[in-house]
Amino acid sequence: MNDPLQRAVALYEKGEYRQSDDLCCKFLVEYPDESRAWHLRGYIALQEKDALRAIEFISRAIELKPSVYLMHVNLGSALSMSKQFKKAIEVLTTAIDLHPAHEEAHMVLGNCLGNLGRNQEAKRAYLAALRLKPEWPEALEAASLNAFQLGDHELALEYALRALAQDQRRPHSHRVAGDIYNRQRRYDLAQTHYEAGLDIDPDDAALNNNLGLLLARTAQYEESVTAYKKAISLNSKDPATRHGLSTALLTLGRIPEGWKYYGARLERPGHYLAARPILAPLVTQRPIGKRVLAWADEGIGEQIMFASLLPEILGDASSLSLECDERLVPLFQRSFSEIDFIPRQIPPHPKFSAPYDGQFCLGDAAPWYRPDFNSFPRHEGYLVASAKLTREIRQFYQSRLRPQPLIGISWRTADHAKVSGEKTLSLEKWKPLFAIPGARFVNLQYGDCGADLLEASKITNVKIISDPRIDPLKDLDSFASQAAAMDLVITTSNATAHMAGSLNIPVWTFVPEGFGAMWHWFLYREDSPWYPSMRLLRQTHQKDWGPIVDRASSMLMDFTHSWHPSETK
Repeated sequence: MNDPLQRAVALYEKGEYRQSDDLCCKFLVEYPDESRAWHLRGYIALQEKDALRAIEFISRAIELKPSVYLMHVNLGSALSMSKQFKKAIEVLTTAIDLHPAHEEAHMVLGNCLGNLGRNQEAKRAYLAALRLKPEWPEALEAASLNAFQLGDHELALEYALRALAQDQRRPHSHRVAGDIYNRQRRYDLAQTHYEAGLDIDPDDAALNNNLGLLLARTAQYEESVTAYKKAISLNSKDPATRHGLSTALLTLGRIPEGWKYYGARLERPGHYLAARPILAPLVTQRPIGKRVLAWADEGIGEQIMFASLLPEILGDASSLSLECDERLVPLFQRSFSEIDFIPRQIPPHPKFSAPYDGQFCLGDAAPWYRPDFNSFPRHEGYLVASAKLTREIRQFYQSRLRPQPLIGISWRTADHAKVSGEKTLSLEKWKPLFAIPGARFVNLQYGDCGADLLEASKITNVKIISDPRIDPLKDLDSFASQAAAMDLVITTSNATAHMAGSLNIPVWTFVPEGFGAMWHWFLYREDSPWYPSMRLLRQTHQKDWGPIVDRASSMLMDFTHSWHPSETK
Protein backbone atom coordinates (compact mmCIF):
# COMPACT_ATOMS: atom_id res chain seq x y z
CA MET A 1 0.00 0.00 0.00
CA ASN A 2 2.24 2.78 -1.35
CA ASP A 3 -0.47 5.44 -1.79
CA PRO A 4 -0.11 7.73 1.30
CA LEU A 5 -3.82 8.54 1.19
CA GLN A 6 -4.73 4.85 1.21
CA ARG A 7 -2.42 4.35 4.18
CA ALA A 8 -4.11 7.28 5.95
CA VAL A 9 -7.52 5.69 5.37
CA ALA A 10 -6.25 2.36 6.72
CA LEU A 11 -4.93 4.06 9.85
CA TYR A 12 -8.26 5.84 10.31
CA GLU A 13 -10.11 2.54 10.04
CA LYS A 14 -7.91 1.13 12.82
CA GLY A 15 -8.83 4.09 15.00
CA GLU A 16 -5.34 5.57 14.82
CA TYR A 17 -6.66 9.05 14.18
CA ARG A 18 -3.55 11.06 15.01
CA GLN A 19 -1.29 9.02 12.75
CA SER A 20 -3.88 9.18 9.96
CA ASP A 21 -4.18 12.95 10.29
CA ASP A 22 -0.39 13.39 10.29
CA LEU A 23 -0.14 11.40 7.09
CA CYS A 24 -2.89 13.52 5.48
CA CYS A 25 -1.00 16.68 6.45
CA LYS A 26 2.17 15.42 4.81
CA PHE A 27 0.20 14.40 1.74
CA LEU A 28 -1.43 17.85 1.48
CA VAL A 29 1.97 19.59 1.51
CA GLU A 30 2.64 17.97 -1.83
CA TYR A 31 -0.98 17.86 -3.07
CA PRO A 32 -2.81 20.82 -1.45
CA ASP A 33 -5.85 20.51 -3.74
CA GLU A 34 -6.63 16.89 -2.96
CA SER A 35 -10.23 17.07 -1.69
CA ARG A 36 -10.19 13.51 -0.33
CA ALA A 37 -7.38 14.35 2.09
CA TRP A 38 -9.15 17.46 3.34
CA HIS A 39 -12.35 15.44 3.74
CA LEU A 40 -10.56 12.71 5.69
CA ARG A 41 -8.99 15.29 7.99
CA GLY A 42 -12.43 16.78 8.56
CA TYR A 43 -13.96 13.38 9.25
CA ILE A 44 -11.20 12.59 11.75
CA ALA A 45 -11.92 15.90 13.51
CA LEU A 46 -15.61 14.99 13.55
CA GLN A 47 -14.87 11.68 15.28
CA GLU A 48 -12.79 13.57 17.83
CA LYS A 49 -15.71 15.98 18.47
CA ASP A 50 -13.70 18.93 17.16
CA ALA A 51 -16.51 20.54 15.19
CA LEU A 52 -14.68 23.73 14.22
CA ARG A 53 -11.73 21.92 12.65
CA ALA A 54 -14.15 19.53 10.94
CA ILE A 55 -16.08 22.44 9.44
CA GLU A 56 -12.88 24.09 8.23
CA PHE A 57 -11.44 20.97 6.58
CA ILE A 58 -14.66 19.63 5.02
CA SER A 59 -15.59 23.08 3.72
CA ARG A 60 -12.21 23.18 1.96
CA ALA A 61 -12.88 19.71 0.48
CA ILE A 62 -16.27 20.89 -0.85
CA GLU A 63 -14.67 23.96 -2.43
CA LEU A 64 -12.38 21.65 -4.34
CA LYS A 65 -15.06 19.10 -5.28
CA PRO A 66 -18.61 20.35 -4.62
CA SER A 67 -20.50 17.40 -6.08
CA VAL A 68 -19.60 14.73 -3.49
CA TYR A 69 -22.76 14.25 -1.39
CA LEU A 70 -20.94 12.53 1.51
CA MET A 71 -18.86 15.64 2.09
CA HIS A 72 -22.07 17.66 2.49
CA VAL A 73 -23.48 15.05 4.89
CA ASN A 74 -20.39 15.22 7.08
CA LEU A 75 -20.26 19.02 6.94
CA GLY A 76 -23.90 19.04 8.04
CA SER A 77 -23.00 16.78 10.96
CA ALA A 78 -20.14 19.08 11.95
CA LEU A 79 -22.35 22.17 11.75
CA SER A 80 -24.99 20.38 13.81
CA MET A 81 -22.35 19.47 16.40
CA SER A 82 -21.45 23.15 16.71
CA LYS A 83 -25.18 24.02 17.02
CA GLN A 84 -25.21 25.91 13.70
CA PHE A 85 -28.48 24.22 12.84
CA LYS A 86 -29.74 26.58 10.14
CA LYS A 87 -26.50 26.31 8.16
CA ALA A 88 -26.52 22.56 8.68
CA ILE A 89 -30.03 22.31 7.22
CA GLU A 90 -28.91 24.13 4.07
CA VAL A 91 -25.91 21.83 3.64
CA LEU A 92 -27.90 18.66 4.32
CA THR A 93 -30.59 19.73 1.88
CA THR A 94 -27.86 19.98 -0.76
CA ALA A 95 -26.60 16.51 0.20
CA ILE A 96 -30.09 15.09 -0.22
CA ASP A 97 -30.48 16.81 -3.60
CA LEU A 98 -27.24 15.16 -4.68
CA HIS A 99 -28.18 11.74 -3.30
CA PRO A 100 -31.75 11.35 -1.99
CA ALA A 101 -31.18 7.76 -0.86
CA HIS A 102 -28.61 8.49 1.86
CA GLU A 103 -30.32 7.70 5.17
CA GLU A 104 -27.81 9.53 7.39
CA ALA A 105 -28.46 12.85 5.65
CA HIS A 106 -32.17 12.56 6.43
CA MET A 107 -31.56 11.61 10.05
CA VAL A 108 -29.09 14.44 10.75
CA LEU A 109 -31.50 16.81 9.01
CA GLY A 110 -34.23 15.60 11.37
CA ASN A 111 -31.99 16.25 14.37
CA CYS A 112 -31.29 19.81 13.22
CA LEU A 113 -34.96 20.55 12.55
CA GLY A 114 -35.89 19.15 15.96
CA ASN A 115 -33.31 21.32 17.68
CA LEU A 116 -34.97 24.36 16.09
CA GLY A 117 -38.40 23.23 17.30
CA ARG A 118 -39.52 22.33 13.79
CA ASN A 119 -40.75 18.93 14.92
CA GLN A 120 -43.24 18.25 12.15
CA GLU A 121 -40.53 18.76 9.55
CA ALA A 122 -38.19 16.61 11.65
CA LYS A 123 -40.82 13.87 11.65
CA ARG A 124 -40.82 13.83 7.84
CA ALA A 125 -37.01 13.65 7.79
CA TYR A 126 -36.94 10.70 10.19
CA LEU A 127 -39.61 8.90 8.18
CA ALA A 128 -37.44 9.34 5.08
CA ALA A 129 -34.44 7.86 6.93
CA LEU A 130 -36.50 4.91 8.16
CA ARG A 131 -37.90 4.17 4.74
CA LEU A 132 -34.32 3.72 3.60
CA LYS A 133 -33.22 1.78 6.69
CA PRO A 134 -36.31 0.59 8.59
CA GLU A 135 -34.70 -0.95 11.69
CA TRP A 136 -31.88 1.54 12.21
CA PRO A 137 -31.81 1.97 16.01
CA GLU A 138 -30.30 5.47 15.98
CA ALA A 139 -33.00 6.76 13.65
CA LEU A 140 -35.74 4.93 15.54
CA GLU A 141 -34.57 6.48 18.81
CA ALA A 142 -34.40 9.96 17.29
CA ALA A 143 -37.84 9.52 15.75
CA SER A 144 -39.15 8.30 19.11
CA LEU A 145 -37.87 11.36 20.96
CA ASN A 146 -39.34 13.62 18.28
CA ALA A 147 -42.73 11.89 18.39
CA PHE A 148 -42.73 12.29 22.19
CA GLN A 149 -42.12 16.02 21.73
CA LEU A 150 -45.07 16.15 19.34
CA GLY A 151 -47.27 14.42 21.92
CA ASP A 152 -47.75 11.32 19.77
CA HIS A 153 -46.99 8.91 22.59
CA GLU A 154 -48.27 5.82 20.82
CA LEU A 155 -45.86 6.36 17.92
CA ALA A 156 -43.03 7.33 20.28
CA LEU A 157 -43.46 4.08 22.21
CA GLU A 158 -43.54 2.04 18.99
CA TYR A 159 -40.27 3.59 17.79
CA ALA A 160 -38.60 3.23 21.21
CA LEU A 161 -39.47 -0.46 21.48
CA ARG A 162 -38.31 -1.09 17.91
CA ALA A 163 -35.01 0.63 18.69
CA LEU A 164 -34.60 -1.51 21.81
CA ALA A 165 -35.40 -4.65 19.86
CA GLN A 166 -32.30 -3.91 17.77
CA ASP A 167 -30.12 -2.64 20.61
CA GLN A 168 -31.05 -2.94 24.31
CA ARG A 169 -28.28 -0.59 25.38
CA ARG A 170 -30.07 2.63 24.44
CA PRO A 171 -30.86 4.66 27.59
CA HIS A 172 -32.82 7.33 25.71
CA SER A 173 -35.17 4.72 24.27
CA HIS A 174 -35.60 3.20 27.73
CA ARG A 175 -36.44 6.67 29.05
CA VAL A 176 -39.08 7.31 26.38
CA ALA A 177 -40.65 3.89 26.97
CA GLY A 178 -40.55 4.46 30.74
CA ASP A 179 -42.09 7.92 30.44
CA ILE A 180 -44.97 6.67 28.32
CA TYR A 181 -45.68 3.67 30.53
CA ASN A 182 -45.55 6.04 33.51
CA ARG A 183 -48.18 8.26 31.88
CA GLN A 184 -50.29 5.18 31.19
CA ARG A 185 -50.05 4.19 34.90
CA ARG A 186 -48.29 0.97 33.84
CA TYR A 187 -45.79 1.45 36.62
CA ASP A 188 -44.09 -1.96 36.60
CA LEU A 189 -43.15 -1.61 32.94
CA ALA A 190 -42.04 1.98 33.46
CA GLN A 191 -39.78 1.05 36.36
CA THR A 192 -38.27 -1.82 34.36
CA HIS A 193 -37.27 0.57 31.57
CA TYR A 194 -35.96 3.28 33.89
CA GLU A 195 -33.80 0.79 35.75
CA ALA A 196 -32.57 -0.75 32.49
CA GLY A 197 -31.58 2.70 31.26
CA LEU A 198 -29.76 3.44 34.51
CA ASP A 199 -27.89 0.15 34.32
CA ILE A 200 -26.45 1.48 31.05
CA ASP A 201 -25.94 5.07 32.18
CA PRO A 202 -26.24 5.58 35.96
CA ASP A 203 -25.44 9.26 35.52
CA ASP A 204 -28.37 10.11 33.26
CA ALA A 205 -30.04 12.95 35.20
CA ALA A 206 -33.36 12.69 33.34
CA LEU A 207 -33.63 8.95 34.01
CA ASN A 208 -32.91 9.46 37.71
CA ASN A 209 -35.47 12.27 37.88
CA ASN A 210 -38.16 10.29 36.12
CA LEU A 211 -37.51 7.25 38.27
CA GLY A 212 -37.94 9.53 41.30
CA LEU A 213 -41.31 10.67 39.95
CA LEU A 214 -42.39 7.07 39.34
CA LEU A 215 -41.35 5.95 42.81
CA ALA A 216 -43.33 8.81 44.37
CA ARG A 217 -46.36 7.86 42.29
CA THR A 218 -46.15 4.31 43.61
CA ALA A 219 -45.72 5.48 47.24
CA GLN A 220 -42.05 4.43 47.41
CA TYR A 221 -41.09 7.78 48.90
CA GLU A 222 -37.74 6.95 50.52
CA GLU A 223 -36.54 5.41 47.24
CA SER A 224 -37.93 8.43 45.40
CA VAL A 225 -35.84 10.77 47.55
CA THR A 226 -32.71 8.76 46.73
CA ALA A 227 -33.41 8.95 42.98
CA TYR A 228 -34.17 12.68 43.09
CA LYS A 229 -31.02 13.42 45.07
CA LYS A 230 -28.95 11.53 42.51
CA ALA A 231 -30.60 13.54 39.74
CA ILE A 232 -29.84 16.81 41.55
CA SER A 233 -26.21 15.81 41.98
CA LEU A 234 -26.06 15.47 38.18
CA ASN A 235 -28.16 18.53 37.28
CA SER A 236 -28.86 20.88 40.15
CA LYS A 237 -30.50 23.46 37.88
CA ASP A 238 -33.58 21.43 36.94
CA PRO A 239 -36.52 22.90 38.90
CA ALA A 240 -38.72 19.86 38.23
CA THR A 241 -36.24 17.64 40.04
CA ARG A 242 -35.90 19.97 43.02
CA HIS A 243 -39.67 20.38 43.26
CA GLY A 244 -40.13 16.61 43.03
CA LEU A 245 -37.63 16.10 45.83
CA SER A 246 -39.43 18.71 47.89
CA THR A 247 -42.81 17.00 47.64
CA ALA A 248 -41.34 13.57 48.38
CA LEU A 249 -39.57 14.90 51.48
CA LEU A 250 -42.63 16.80 52.68
CA THR A 251 -44.82 13.74 52.17
CA LEU A 252 -42.45 11.83 54.45
CA GLY A 253 -42.78 14.58 57.06
CA ARG A 254 -39.16 15.68 56.64
CA ILE A 255 -40.38 19.25 56.75
CA PRO A 256 -37.23 21.40 57.09
CA GLU A 257 -35.48 19.51 54.29
CA GLY A 258 -38.59 19.58 52.12
CA TRP A 259 -39.08 23.34 52.46
CA LYS A 260 -35.49 23.82 51.29
CA TYR A 261 -36.51 22.88 47.74
CA TYR A 262 -40.15 23.98 47.77
CA GLY A 263 -39.49 27.30 46.01
CA ALA A 264 -38.41 25.42 42.87
CA ARG A 265 -42.09 25.08 41.88
CA LEU A 266 -42.09 28.74 40.83
CA GLU A 267 -39.16 28.10 38.47
CA ARG A 268 -40.91 25.33 36.55
CA PRO A 269 -41.77 26.24 32.95
CA GLY A 270 -45.40 27.17 32.62
CA HIS A 271 -46.03 27.97 36.29
CA TYR A 272 -48.65 30.66 36.00
CA LEU A 273 -47.24 32.81 38.80
CA ALA A 274 -43.56 32.41 37.97
CA ALA A 275 -43.52 35.75 36.17
CA ARG A 276 -45.25 37.93 38.78
CA PRO A 277 -43.59 41.34 38.69
CA ILE A 278 -40.97 41.80 41.39
CA LEU A 279 -41.14 45.55 41.98
CA ALA A 280 -40.02 45.47 45.62
CA PRO A 281 -37.14 43.52 47.20
CA LEU A 282 -37.86 39.80 47.48
CA VAL A 283 -38.48 38.85 51.14
CA THR A 284 -36.61 35.70 52.21
CA GLN A 285 -37.40 35.65 55.94
CA ARG A 286 -40.12 36.74 58.35
CA PRO A 287 -41.14 40.30 57.32
CA ILE A 288 -40.80 41.89 60.73
CA GLY A 289 -41.89 45.54 60.69
CA LYS A 290 -42.20 45.65 56.89
CA ARG A 291 -44.98 46.74 54.60
CA VAL A 292 -45.23 43.71 52.35
CA LEU A 293 -47.07 42.33 49.35
CA ALA A 294 -47.62 38.58 49.01
CA TRP A 295 -49.25 36.57 46.27
CA ALA A 296 -50.86 33.15 46.55
CA ASP A 297 -49.96 30.44 44.09
CA GLU A 298 -51.29 26.99 43.14
CA GLY A 299 -54.97 26.05 43.29
CA ILE A 300 -57.90 27.16 45.43
CA GLY A 301 -57.25 24.41 47.98
CA GLU A 302 -53.62 25.39 48.50
CA GLN A 303 -54.54 29.09 48.70
CA ILE A 304 -57.01 28.29 51.46
CA MET A 305 -54.45 26.07 53.21
CA PHE A 306 -51.67 28.65 53.17
CA ALA A 307 -54.10 31.34 54.34
CA SER A 308 -53.59 29.74 57.76
CA LEU A 309 -50.24 31.55 57.78
CA LEU A 310 -51.82 34.99 57.44
CA PRO A 311 -52.41 35.78 61.15
CA GLU A 312 -48.74 35.14 61.91
CA ILE A 313 -47.48 37.06 58.89
CA LEU A 314 -49.72 39.98 59.83
CA GLY A 315 -48.35 39.80 63.38
CA ASP A 316 -44.82 40.33 62.00
CA ALA A 317 -45.49 42.83 59.21
CA SER A 318 -46.47 46.46 59.65
CA SER A 319 -48.99 45.90 56.84
CA LEU A 320 -49.88 43.06 54.51
CA SER A 321 -51.47 42.94 51.07
CA LEU A 322 -52.24 39.60 49.42
CA GLU A 323 -53.06 38.89 45.80
CA CYS A 324 -55.27 35.79 45.48
CA ASP A 325 -57.93 34.28 43.27
CA GLU A 326 -60.66 36.88 42.97
CA ARG A 327 -63.29 34.32 44.07
CA LEU A 328 -61.61 34.13 47.48
CA VAL A 329 -61.43 37.88 48.11
CA PRO A 330 -64.84 38.35 49.84
CA LEU A 331 -64.29 35.33 52.12
CA PHE A 332 -60.70 36.27 52.93
CA GLN A 333 -61.59 39.91 53.52
CA ARG A 334 -64.29 38.98 56.05
CA SER A 335 -61.88 36.57 57.77
CA PHE A 336 -58.85 38.89 57.90
CA SER A 337 -60.15 42.45 57.95
CA GLU A 338 -56.72 44.02 58.53
CA ILE A 339 -55.29 42.61 55.31
CA ASP A 340 -55.73 44.26 51.92
CA PHE A 341 -56.78 41.54 49.46
CA ILE A 342 -56.11 42.08 45.78
CA PRO A 343 -57.95 40.08 43.10
CA ARG A 344 -55.58 38.29 40.76
CA GLN A 345 -55.72 39.57 37.23
CA ILE A 346 -53.56 39.89 34.13
CA PRO A 347 -51.94 42.36 33.91
CA PRO A 348 -51.56 42.62 37.70
CA HIS A 349 -53.75 44.99 39.68
CA PRO A 350 -52.33 48.55 39.96
CA LYS A 351 -51.79 47.92 43.68
CA PHE A 352 -48.82 45.76 42.66
CA SER A 353 -46.99 49.01 41.94
CA ALA A 354 -47.46 50.48 45.43
CA PRO A 355 -44.27 51.25 47.40
CA TYR A 356 -43.88 48.06 49.43
CA ASP A 357 -40.82 47.24 51.52
CA GLY A 358 -40.80 43.72 50.09
CA GLN A 359 -42.83 40.98 48.47
CA PHE A 360 -42.96 37.18 48.42
CA CYS A 361 -45.05 34.21 47.38
CA LEU A 362 -47.35 33.09 50.19
CA GLY A 363 -46.30 29.43 49.90
CA ASP A 364 -42.67 30.46 50.37
CA ALA A 365 -43.56 31.78 53.83
CA ALA A 366 -44.38 28.27 55.04
CA PRO A 367 -40.76 27.50 56.09
CA TRP A 368 -40.76 30.61 58.30
CA TYR A 369 -43.89 29.66 60.23
CA ARG A 370 -44.19 25.87 59.86
CA PRO A 371 -40.64 24.56 60.39
CA ASP A 372 -41.89 21.36 62.06
CA PHE A 373 -45.11 19.65 63.12
CA ASN A 374 -45.07 21.36 66.52
CA SER A 375 -45.46 24.75 64.83
CA PHE A 376 -48.92 23.99 63.39
CA PRO A 377 -51.54 25.77 65.53
CA ARG A 378 -54.62 24.00 66.95
CA HIS A 379 -57.01 26.55 65.49
CA GLU A 380 -60.81 26.50 65.62
CA GLY A 381 -61.18 27.74 62.09
CA TYR A 382 -59.51 30.74 60.52
CA LEU A 383 -61.97 31.45 57.71
CA VAL A 384 -65.30 33.03 58.64
CA ALA A 385 -68.37 32.31 56.55
CA SER A 386 -71.39 34.62 56.54
CA ALA A 387 -73.31 33.58 59.66
CA LYS A 388 -76.58 34.90 58.24
CA LEU A 389 -76.29 32.98 54.99
CA THR A 390 -75.13 29.86 56.83
CA ARG A 391 -78.29 29.90 58.99
CA GLU A 392 -80.51 30.51 55.97
CA ILE A 393 -78.97 27.61 54.04
CA ARG A 394 -79.24 25.23 56.95
CA GLN A 395 -82.85 26.14 57.64
CA PHE A 396 -83.69 25.75 53.95
CA TYR A 397 -82.19 22.23 53.80
CA GLN A 398 -84.00 21.19 57.01
CA SER A 399 -87.36 22.85 56.28
CA ARG A 400 -90.52 20.69 56.24
CA LEU A 401 -88.41 17.64 57.02
CA ARG A 402 -87.54 15.83 60.19
CA PRO A 403 -84.18 17.26 61.32
CA GLN A 404 -81.29 15.07 60.34
CA PRO A 405 -77.52 15.69 60.24
CA LEU A 406 -76.50 17.37 57.01
CA ILE A 407 -73.67 15.45 55.36
CA GLY A 408 -71.91 17.39 52.61
CA ILE A 409 -70.26 15.23 49.96
CA SER A 410 -67.75 15.85 47.19
CA TRP A 411 -66.35 13.07 45.07
CA ARG A 412 -63.96 14.31 42.40
CA THR A 413 -61.34 16.89 41.53
CA ALA A 414 -61.05 19.07 38.44
CA ASP A 415 -61.38 17.00 35.26
CA HIS A 416 -58.31 18.64 33.71
CA ALA A 417 -56.03 17.72 36.61
CA LYS A 418 -53.48 14.94 36.01
CA VAL A 419 -54.60 13.21 39.19
CA SER A 420 -58.35 13.52 38.57
CA GLY A 421 -58.72 9.76 38.13
CA GLU A 422 -56.85 8.90 41.32
CA LYS A 423 -58.77 11.53 43.35
CA THR A 424 -62.23 10.62 42.10
CA LEU A 425 -64.61 8.19 43.78
CA SER A 426 -67.68 7.74 41.59
CA LEU A 427 -71.01 8.12 43.39
CA GLU A 428 -72.05 4.53 42.72
CA LYS A 429 -69.22 3.47 45.05
CA TRP A 430 -70.73 5.63 47.81
CA LYS A 431 -73.72 3.27 48.00
CA PRO A 432 -72.77 1.81 51.44
CA LEU A 433 -72.62 5.35 52.83
CA PHE A 434 -75.94 6.34 51.28
CA ALA A 435 -77.50 3.27 52.87
CA ILE A 436 -76.85 4.60 56.38
CA PRO A 437 -80.20 5.72 57.83
CA GLY A 438 -80.69 9.06 59.50
CA ALA A 439 -78.45 11.20 57.27
CA ARG A 440 -79.32 13.88 54.73
CA PHE A 441 -76.75 14.23 51.95
CA VAL A 442 -75.92 17.55 50.33
CA ASN A 443 -73.99 18.01 47.10
CA LEU A 444 -70.85 20.12 47.67
CA GLN A 445 -69.21 19.06 44.41
CA TYR A 446 -68.01 21.90 42.19
CA GLY A 447 -68.47 21.83 38.44
CA ASP A 448 -71.19 20.29 36.29
CA CYS A 449 -72.23 17.14 38.14
CA GLY A 450 -75.86 16.79 37.09
CA ALA A 451 -75.18 13.56 35.19
CA ASP A 452 -73.37 12.10 38.22
CA LEU A 453 -76.30 12.90 40.50
CA LEU A 454 -78.87 11.50 38.10
CA GLU A 455 -76.96 8.26 37.73
CA ALA A 456 -76.47 8.01 41.49
CA SER A 457 -80.20 8.42 42.14
CA LYS A 458 -80.90 5.50 39.81
CA ILE A 459 -78.26 3.22 41.32
CA THR A 460 -78.47 4.11 45.00
CA ASN A 461 -82.08 5.31 45.34
CA VAL A 462 -80.93 8.22 47.49
CA LYS A 463 -81.96 11.85 47.12
CA ILE A 464 -78.96 14.17 47.32
CA ILE A 465 -79.81 17.80 47.93
CA SER A 466 -78.33 19.93 45.16
CA ASP A 467 -78.63 23.69 45.51
CA PRO A 468 -78.61 25.51 42.15
CA ARG A 469 -78.19 28.86 43.93
CA ILE A 470 -74.61 28.02 44.88
CA ASP A 471 -71.84 27.60 42.32
CA PRO A 472 -68.43 26.96 43.95
CA LEU A 473 -66.68 27.70 40.67
CA LYS A 474 -68.03 31.27 40.69
CA ASP A 475 -68.98 32.16 44.27
CA LEU A 476 -66.72 30.73 46.95
CA ASP A 477 -68.16 32.98 49.64
CA SER A 478 -71.61 31.39 49.33
CA PHE A 479 -69.96 27.99 49.08
CA ALA A 480 -68.19 28.65 52.38
CA SER A 481 -71.57 29.29 54.01
CA GLN A 482 -72.93 26.10 52.46
CA ALA A 483 -69.99 24.10 53.82
CA ALA A 484 -70.36 25.81 57.22
CA ALA A 485 -74.02 24.71 57.33
CA MET A 486 -72.99 21.05 57.31
CA ASP A 487 -72.68 18.82 60.36
CA LEU A 488 -70.08 16.74 58.55
CA VAL A 489 -68.29 16.83 55.20
CA ILE A 490 -67.08 13.66 53.48
CA THR A 491 -64.92 14.33 50.46
CA THR A 492 -62.12 13.15 48.28
CA SER A 493 -58.90 15.17 48.33
CA ASN A 494 -59.99 18.44 46.72
CA ALA A 495 -60.75 22.08 47.51
CA THR A 496 -63.88 21.09 49.46
CA ALA A 497 -61.68 19.36 52.03
CA HIS A 498 -59.62 22.52 52.50
CA MET A 499 -62.72 24.71 52.75
CA ALA A 500 -64.33 22.52 55.42
CA GLY A 501 -61.09 22.23 57.38
CA SER A 502 -60.44 25.97 57.31
CA LEU A 503 -63.96 26.57 58.71
CA ASN A 504 -63.39 23.93 61.43
CA ILE A 505 -66.25 21.77 60.13
CA PRO A 506 -65.77 18.03 60.82
CA VAL A 507 -64.44 16.60 57.59
CA TRP A 508 -63.39 13.12 56.51
CA THR A 509 -61.00 13.24 53.57
CA PHE A 510 -60.39 10.21 51.35
CA VAL A 511 -56.70 10.09 50.44
CA PRO A 512 -55.41 7.89 47.60
CA GLU A 513 -52.24 5.83 47.87
CA GLY A 514 -49.31 7.09 45.81
CA PHE A 515 -50.20 9.18 42.77
CA GLY A 516 -52.86 11.69 43.82
CA ALA A 517 -51.86 11.71 47.50
CA MET A 518 -51.00 15.37 47.93
CA TRP A 519 -47.91 16.10 49.98
CA HIS A 520 -49.80 18.26 52.46
CA TRP A 521 -51.61 15.22 53.87
CA PHE A 522 -48.16 13.84 54.74
CA LEU A 523 -47.84 10.09 55.36
CA TYR A 524 -49.17 7.57 57.86
CA ARG A 525 -51.32 10.19 59.61
CA GLU A 526 -55.06 10.08 60.21
CA ASP A 527 -55.11 13.68 61.40
CA SER A 528 -54.11 16.81 59.49
CA PRO A 529 -51.75 19.33 61.07
CA TRP A 530 -53.36 21.97 58.83
CA TYR A 531 -56.92 21.28 59.96
CA PRO A 532 -57.72 19.97 63.49
CA SER A 533 -61.30 19.10 62.44
CA MET A 534 -60.13 16.72 59.69
CA ARG A 535 -59.71 12.97 59.68
CA LEU A 536 -57.78 11.32 56.87
CA LEU A 537 -59.00 7.98 55.56
CA ARG A 538 -56.23 6.49 53.46
CA GLN A 539 -56.06 3.84 50.79
CA THR A 540 -53.73 0.98 51.62
CA HIS A 541 -53.61 -0.22 48.00
CA GLN A 542 -53.72 2.01 44.94
CA LYS A 543 -57.16 2.37 43.33
CA ASP A 544 -58.85 0.27 46.04
CA TRP A 545 -61.48 2.47 47.70
CA GLY A 546 -63.52 -0.41 49.14
CA PRO A 547 -61.95 -0.54 52.64
CA ILE A 548 -62.19 3.26 52.97
CA VAL A 549 -65.87 3.30 52.04
CA ASP A 550 -66.58 0.45 54.47
CA ARG A 551 -64.77 2.24 57.27
CA ALA A 552 -66.47 5.55 56.54
CA SER A 553 -69.84 3.80 56.53
CA SER A 554 -69.20 2.42 60.00
CA MET A 555 -68.05 5.84 61.20
CA LEU A 556 -71.11 7.51 59.68
CA MET A 557 -73.38 5.02 61.43
CA ASP A 558 -71.83 6.06 64.76
CA PHE A 559 -72.06 9.73 63.82
CA THR A 560 -75.75 9.66 62.96
CA HIS A 561 -76.59 7.65 66.08
CA SER A 562 -74.89 10.19 68.34
CA TRP A 563 -76.30 13.27 66.57
CA HIS A 564 -79.18 15.17 68.17
CA PRO A 565 -81.34 17.99 66.78
CA SER A 566 -80.21 20.17 69.65
CA GLU A 567 -76.86 20.32 67.89
CA THR A 568 -78.44 22.22 65.00
CA LYS A 569 -76.33 25.25 64.23
